[in-house]
Order: sequence, then structure tokens, then C-alpha cells
Amino acid sequence: MRRLIYLVAVSADGFIADLEGGADAFAPRPETLERQFREYPETCPAHARDALGVTAIPRHFDTVVMGSRTHLPALEAGLASGYPHLRQLVVTHRRDLPAAPGLTFVHEDPVGAVRALKREQGRDIWLCGGSDLASQLAGEIDELHLKVHPFLLGDGLPLARRAPLTRMRLLGSEPLGAGMAAEPLRTTRPDPPDQPSTRSSPGPQCRTTSRAGTTRTQDERPAGACLHGVGQTRPRAPSRVRARRRSTCPGATRTRRPSSVEQAARCRSSAVPRPWPCQASSTSTNAVASPQPPASSAAIAPIRPGPLTTTR
Repeated sequence: MRRLIYLVAVSADGFIADLEGGADAFAPRPETLERQFREYPETCPAHARDALGVTAIPRHFDTVVMGSRTHLPALEAGLASGYPHLRQLVVTHRRDLPAAPGLTFVHEDPVGAVRALKREQGRDIWLCGGSDLASQLAGEIDELHLKVHPFLLGDGLPLARRAPLTRMRLLGSEPLGAGMAAEPLRTTRPDPPDQPSTRSSPGPQCRTTSRAGTTRTQDERPAGACLHGVGQTRPRAPSRVRARRRSTCPGATRTRRPSSVEQAARCRSSAVPRPWPCQASSTSTNAVASPQPPASSAAIAPIRPGPLTTTR
């Protein structure tokens, strides 16, 4: 299936343009342009292809999707479209934009339009911008290819305005020169969680043993019995019945708690110092394991955070 790849220049603090939509701060240098168009020749706009000598055929994309603000600079330059060598989809509410060969206007449901493109045969789809459109298509973006510029813009249009939480995995980082770096990221979409079933999954079973000696396992319990977090509720038994029950789940042990008389007898013993509550005694056979008392403050080494410095 074709992928939707968001390839865009971005500042180090995550902005793709200033508040007015201008991208003057992202003016590329000749050495970075040559490297970029050698890898992505189809991303060079029509009005700059002759000046930069870009004549290669598309390598990664055959379709570009953009918003109306991204499309307007080509119109202001006197062109009918910015990328006539690609199939172009412009997502806009405007109805007065001039038509051009290979140019399609999407006035509603951009998500459905992109999904239809993905089902077609061809190269990947380039999401050119802008911020609002990227937030609408966040669930369809398969990869981010960021051209990170080495400056802080401070404020402006973010990479994807009001986008939902989308986790991604960094695929690598490649220097482009002039302090820039190319950082591709791939979307990680986990499988939806399984729906809770009406029966417990295979595993250690719990059993309840009454004083009479009868044992009932979990699978033998009637409907409505406790299934340990599977969504059913165990009816509350009378207090005299609850007092006779004892849990024998695997891995869980219950030891008789010493009485207050036994604890007092241990504390009065001269051979054993007064323990913390429920502290194990080396001379008692009925000792119950418990945490050791804390060490003195002098023996605790303070934890000091390491210094943080800015890398320039």
C-alpha cells in the first residue's frame, strides 16, 4: 500500500512557518538544496527547476497533497500550479481558485481522499503542508521526513496544529550541511487492545477451601463467581462464611499473625532486641518476614543530580 509521507522543513522548536505563514527564515543554502533535490527531485517547484538545473524524474512521490496556503505561492508567481510534474490535490474551502491540468480540489473529507489514494497503485504520497491539514491527516501519516534547521523560531505555525497524540520511531539522522539534519520518523500504531472476554484466560487457578474440606476451583464456580478482573462480580458471602474461607492461590501464602501476648514475650527477651512491627527474629520459629528498619541518616548518601549544559 502507498504511504503518506509528511516531508517538510521545520525549526529546532517544531515550527514550519511564522505566524503569518511566511517561510523566510527557512531560506535554504545552495549546498543543502543540491543534496535535497538529488534525493527528492520531485519536491523542486516548477518555477525553480530550470534555475537549479533539476531535470530528474520523480524518485519517491508521484502525488502531492497540500493546503490552500501552500498552493498560493505558485499562484502569486504566475503559475497555475506549483508541481505540474506531479498529481496535485489541494484541500481548500475556496471555490474561486483557477483549475489546471493534473490539479484536483478537495472541498470536503480529506481523510477519505487520502485513503482512496493509498488504495491506488503508484509511488508514495507527499504531504507538503500545512499545519492544519497535517493535523486533519495525522491518523493517515505513515512517516515524517523532517529537514531540521538549526535555529529556534520562538513562535509560529507548528508542525501539526491540534494533532492527536501520535507515537513515532526515529529511523535515523543524516547531516545535510549548514547545521541542518534530515530525520525520518515512522508512525508506530499498536494493535487495538483485545476486548475483555466473559471467561478468564488460562493460567493459575484460584480455589477456595472450606473448613469442611470441600474444594472448588475457579472453573467449577457458578455463573457470577469471581473471575479476577474479567468483568463479573462475586456475590458477598455472610460474615461467618467469609471468616472460614482462606485463599490458596499459587504464589500467595498466609501466615498466622502472632498474638499480642506472643509479640510482648519476644520484645521482653534479652537475647533479641525490640523488633519493628512484624520484624523477623532469628530465634523465633513463628517469625514473620518484614522490611528492615531504616539506616541512620549518616549512612545514607545524598543523591545529587548531574549538571545539564546547552550544546551549541
